[in-house]
Amino acid sequence: MLLHATVAASPWMLGVPAALAAMLSAVALLGLPSTLSCLPGPHHRVAALLADADRCRLWLAGQPEPGSATLGRGSRAFAQFAFVELESGSGRHAWLLPRSSLPPAAFRRLKALIRLTC
Repeated sequence: MLLHATVAASPWMLGVPAALAAMLSAVALLGLPSTLSCLPGPHHRVAALLADADRCRLWLAGQPEPGSATLGRGSRAFAQFAFVELESGSGRHAWLLPRSSLPPAAFRRLKALIRLTC
């Protein structure tokens, strides 16, 4: 969210003409809902993910049984967070997981799975 606010404010701080600055700020703020939809929480459709070496199971909010999912090509692993793109029968989902959201061993396994798969 801080990134979107910084990008939206930067044209004004750099002295870009007002019409162009307003357009650039609007574009930066239009991307905010899609970024927020990737963050874990009660508003997110992905309720849980279980990733094994051979398959992924995905629980969506309101569904009692897990569905099958695969890691998408857009998945990335970094030192402090992992961006997980999931493809399932119900569509594509994105999840941004900070390191603190998982136990250390589970985060390392997820990072290894992402690096091996993508």
